[in-house]
Amino acid sequence: MITRTAWVGPEQTAKRKLAADLRPFLGLARLAHSFAERALELRAKSPLDRPAQIQARLLLQGSNQLRLIELAAERGYSLQALGSAATLYEHISALAYVDGNATRAAEWFAHANFEWTYPSPKKRVAGIRQMLKSGGVPPLEVERLVTSWEDHHTRFCAAKHGNPRLLRTYGISASAGNVIFHVGAVVGPVYTLLSRMALYHGSRLIADGTVLFVAPAMTTPSSDAARFKQARRRILMRINDLASVKTLDRRADSGAPNER
Repeated sequence: MITRTAWVGPEQTAKRKLAADLRPFLGLARLAHSFAERALELRAKSPLDRPAQIQARLLLQGSNQLRLIELAAERGYSLQALGSAATLYEHISALAYVDGNATRAAEWFAHANFEWTYPSPKKRVAGIRQMLKSGGVPPLEVERLVTSWEDHHTRFCAAKHGNPRLLRTYGISASAGNVIFHVGAVVGPVYTLLSRMALYHGSRLIADGTVLFVAPAMTTPSSDAARFKQARRRILMRINDLASVKTLDRRADSGAPNER
């Protein structure tokens, strides 16, 4: 039987070991939460139509999902953090797909199928495309970035669903002829990399989804709009500062050395 102490002790040890490597990425996640909260407060000052209500629900769930990524990442559960990023991606792509469209909002509210969610994967891609365009991405760059985001999502889902292509390199190792099962928190260079990626991409998704959600409130100049623009500049600067890890390193596919 695994007791509570057997989980908590290793998690606290992992948290101490990971603190320095994850600190800037956890800071970015906290900034993303604050950014989303500013947008929700700003939109709440006027009535929300049905598309905006859906976007608010999805942004809230996305922010909660990012919090799960933080909790998993800093405690040594990098694969779980990466898997949670898949759900976050699906929330934000749905937010972008519904954007201001009353017909899509009606479809969302009418959706009753537990087996398949809304929107479909094909339509999800359309949402990401819309989000990038609305975010000011140059037209010639949009399709490249759509492909990049979908590639990230494929890898997030590999962790989420236990895809053998990824999972077969994690969890078990051998030392001096003995098989070692890594139960609970695990740290090591590749695990740190995966956690950083989950935090970085998750924070980016929240930031991009927030910008799209708040756009209708930014059309009229106001002190609130001006402060929000300042907040947007701050988070974009932080994202750019950490952009050296903006894509998943292929080392994450090739093994998990130094598990401990």
